[in-house]
Amino acid sequence: MRTARRGRLSWRDESLANAGAVGYRRGVRTSTLQGVLLGAVTSLVACQFERPRDVEVDARELDAPPLECTASTATCSNDRYTECDASGRYTRYEVPNGGGVGVPTTLVMHDFACPLGCAAATRCADPVAAHGVADTMPRWSDALADVDLTTSAGSVITIDTDATGAELELADAAGNTFRVPVTVVTQAGGPELLVLRMRSLTIRGDARIIAVGSRALAVAAAFDIVIAGRLDASGVPDAAGGITSGACVGTAGSTSSGGGGNWDAGGSSSAIDPGGMAQPMEQPLLVGGCSGGPIAGMAGYAGGAIQLSSRTRISLEEGAIVSVAGGGGRAFATVANFATGGGSGGFAYLEAPVVQIANTARVVGRGGSGAAAKAGQVTVIAQGIDGDADLSATTVPEVTCSGCGFGGAGGTSSTPPGRGVDSATGWGGGGGSVGRAVISTRTGAVAPPTGTLLLKHTLRTLARH
Repeated sequence: MRTARRGRLSWRDESLANAGAVGYRRGVRTSTLQGVLLGAVTSLVACQFERPRDVEVDARELDAPPLECTASTATCSNDRYTECDASGRYTRYEVPNGGGVGVPTTLVMHDFACPLGCAAATRCADPVAAHGVADTMPRWSDALADVDLTTSAGSVITIDTDATGAELELADAAGNTFRVPVTVVTQAGGPELLVLRMRSLTIRGDARIIAVGSRALAVAAAFDIVIAGRLDASGVPDAAGGITSGACVGTAGSTSSGGGGNWDAGGSSSAIDPGGMAQPMEQPLLVGGCSGGPIAGMAGYAGGAIQLSSRTRISLEEGAIVSVAGGGGRAFATVANFATGGGSGGFAYLEAPVVQIANTARVVGRGGSGAAAKAGQVTVIAQGIDGDADLSATTVPEVTCSGCGFGGAGGTSSTPPGRGVDSATGWGGGGGSVGRAVISTRTGAVAPPTGTLLLKHTLRTLARH
């Protein structure tokens, strides 16, 4: 028999009280009726079950969202993917800037459109990133940094691809610091790659983020890569992945040199010093451009090599610049004047299921023009023009000065590099060749807006597995 709780009668007490009340109200006072009632109550009490014990309920369970799906399951069909986590909720991913710069997006894995379609009944297809980057590609669930780099006028963020260690620290002009895991990938017959692994990448601002070092630079992102600023490995000393020796480097003479080769052979100097040889049109390696012929350690610098690989999307916003342009030839004086050839443009490789390029964005890899100098006048020189010095121009023009020769024009997607031309009293270096780009997407037909790609380019279909 249970006792009373919180001032209430137990089940048995209530039954006895009710039985007595009924007999009293009906005025039944006979011993027979009382006996019957007491016998009935006694039988009822003898047969009763113990009341179930009180169960305490955690208030958090009352507030928990309802189940949405069968816990710990995943299905993929007709390019649509559904994933349920261990709590019975659809898996969700918060993607910074997934809806545009500064606009976050939540991806819900419920009837989600796989970027590359289904690969099996339980997963979306994975991209096979080029140049050995596939093995380093992060997954959506990996706990990596969302890197958002903001630059301001006069600021430069330098990425050194020769860095050692398992992480690279990136700090921007706004005081943000990001620690990014890195992996080194070896290419047979080409430079190594330094691969930066992250959840997402955003670049914004009006200054440069520049990659230098002997290794080419690759970024592997689980989600979007959004560029609304400038990322470059253009023709500066030691541009990431640039080539300074070999058959594609211009030949140096006694006063001038040829330009670097890439898509085309480099322009020869005014003294007929040959430009560097062209590289294979379908370059199997991630490798930069080639320098002009070096004289006393000086030359037009090669454009470098950059690869951007994303599982979801690459978006080059209005005004964005990705540059692998070649540097202009260098004119300088020691006991005499010298005019070197321009560096060639490098290699930009963009791969994602979707690649979006805004009308005013630019991917540029034009060659630098050769320098010019005057004989016997050590202060009369003209420096070559960098391939990305004026993105509104349709050419990288030749240069000259009073009494100088002419440095050859830099190569563009429509014009091969120019050769240097003598004057009666001076000489010039050859122009550097234009570089190349590959844009690899799910359909293989990104059709970028006219004028956005200032280099030779190829469209490919992104491999998947």
